[in-house]
Amino acid sequence: MADLLVLLRLVLIITFAVAGTSKLADLPGFRKSLAEFGVPPALRKPAGHGLPLIELCVALLLTAPATAWSGAVAAGSLLLVFSLVMAWHLAHGRRPACNCFGQARAAPIGVSALMRNGVLMLCSLALALLGAHTEPVTLLSWFEGLYAQREVVQMLLLLLTAAVLFGGWVVLQLLRQQGRLLLRIDNLELRLARSGLPALAVSPVVPMMGLDIGTLAPRFSASQLAGGVAAFDHLLSLHMPVILVFSDPACGPCVAMAPLLEQWQRDLTSRASIVLVSRGSAADNVAKFGASHLDHVFLQSDREIATLYGAAVTPSALRISAKGLIDSHLALGDLAIEGLVGELLSWPADSPPAASVQALGDQPFMA
Repeated sequence: MADLLVLLRLVLIITFAVAGTSKLADLPGFRKSLAEFGVPPALRKPAGHGLPLIELCVALLLTAPATAWSGAVAAGSLLLVFSLVMAWHLAHGRRPACNCFGQARAAPIGVSALMRNGVLMLCSLALALLGAHTEPVTLLSWFEGLYAQREVVQMLLLLLTAAVLFGGWVVLQLLRQQGRLLLRIDNLELRLARSGLPALAVSPVVPMMGLDIGTLAPRFSASQLAGGVAAFDHLLSLHMPVILVFSDPACGPCVAMAPLLEQWQRDLTSRASIVLVSRGSAADNVAKFGASHLDHVFLQSDREIATLYGAAVTPSALRISAKGLIDSHLALGDLAIEGLVGELLSWPADSPPAASVQALGDQPFMA
């Protein structure tokens, strides 16, 4: 029994130590993962530092016999919270990237992640239940007893050597495959050069979604969250740029952005309009965005307005000039939307954005 409890502790110690260390080594990636999970922007920085430190503290609690039971309870509680959050997103058809182990394991969540957490929760539960009625064993004494059993040590070393050799073989195969791909690319470029075509070159990535900059923004009319039906032309009659934000009440990051949208609305008063185009019923949107006090919230029954603008994901946004022309590429995600609004905020207050756009005349604004 004592050997089983020590093995369970080692599994949890390694898991939480690796998870916490990996997150601290890739804080920007972990904060991006928090954004995809719908964590509000104000909480991302403290959560980005705090959660890895909590995981390291759990690993430390599990190392000492006197605190191993508390560490097992803390580990099980964290795993339960993580699993509930993952299950909620999967139930709503979303698969945000889980940066659970930093860049080494940054992949969209799935059933496998829930199964992994389930196995670890069983380890925590077994350690908490059995460890409460068993005399604790220090890791050092356990390793000393294990070393006395030479046959077991030799078997473990043999298995470890086999695992290292297998991992080296896998890495070698990957390197060879990458080399073959590079050779094929070189041959392709050589054939293009011989045929008189220009060689492949790296060019800036242009977003495939959204409308082209300089095109006329599609007009629409829709019901408003505050009541009644309004036309988009009314906003353009104010002679100010418009930030059109596409949202969904079932989208966690969209709901988390609501306070930011309200703040931007106050900061851009008399300079630009913040317009939220959301999906679903008025009741669902009131429950999610009713407390944000946004002036302009248009409701689409499905995705008819988003389809006009080529906005296939939420949250996303674009800027429309005071003359009704598409003035930016489609910004995908809250961080990109912050950058889009930041461009307007960076313009001098005594030089309204509308004036700077109209100064271009009738020529489209080119990126």
